[in-house]
Amino acid sequence: MAKFGKFASERTRLDDFVVGQRYTSSQLVIFAELYDNRSGGILLIGNPPKPQAVFVKATFSGGKYPNKWISEPDRLKYYLKSRNAVFSETYIENAAIIKNPDLPVFVFHRLEERQPFTFAGQFRAERVVSEADGSKWFDLVQSSVISPTNRVDEGELRRTFAQKVANAVQTSREARLNRLKSAPKRPPTVATTAIAYLRNPDVVAEVLYRSQGVCEGCGMNAPFDRKSDGSPYLEVHHKMHLSEGGEDTVENAIAICPNCHRREHFGTRTWQ
Repeated sequence: MAKFGKFASERTRLDDFVVGQRYTSSQLVIFAELYDNRSGGILLIGNPPKPQAVFVKATFSGGKYPNKWISEPDRLKYYLKSRNAVFSETYIENAAIIKNPDLPVFVFHRLEERQPFTFAGQFRAERVVSEADGSKWFDLVQSSVISPTNRVDEGELRRTFAQKVANAVQTSREARLNRLKSAPKRPPTVATTAIAYLRNPDVVAEVLYRSQGVCEGCGMNAPFDRKSDGSPYLEVHHKMHLSEGGEDTVENAIAICPNCHRREHFGTRTWQ
């Protein structure tokens, strides 16, 4: 954890996972900051008792549990974590799902061991079912049906939202407050598509080392230290963005403070 903790801000985001794409067990445990393929089939993303999300890795043939589709691909029979054949609902991983009914459950499945996992989407735990032999399983139901016809491009979603914010700023405050009175308190959800770049961690490490804790944009010291290991907090940014064809190299990367990083993305860019 100490070895990789300083790069936590550079990792893939939850909304970067794409339905239908394949991911190795190593990629999933690294995202969960566990770094051990023996971590089990339920991976908490964030700290219990209220993690941000949970990953479940379902193996259908040759695995520890007889997980299977109840109705493919939107309803899954997935066994609780057990120790010595005891399926206790108080185990941290099980309790996190049971006690947080709105917790998004990211389902990754494969037919056999040693195969990569395919991401099936976000599910919710509908109930816990107990069998006569003492085993217990989650009835996982897909939160929403996700298909190529109703997925929204994430970049377009952000651009549309930015335009809506600009429009809201231009309206009168009275009109805005009136809309807020009847606005729903919980936002609706939508499935998005996103492209994630598998960045080279050595580039991040070398650029951070080069900076020696000083922002390569404004020349100021890092604004604070990382809680994980006490190292200066700077973010590695590509001068020519990867989405623009930029290279994932030390020469194309800089270590900058969060303020300079936001400017590069939302203000006047220093590097092109």
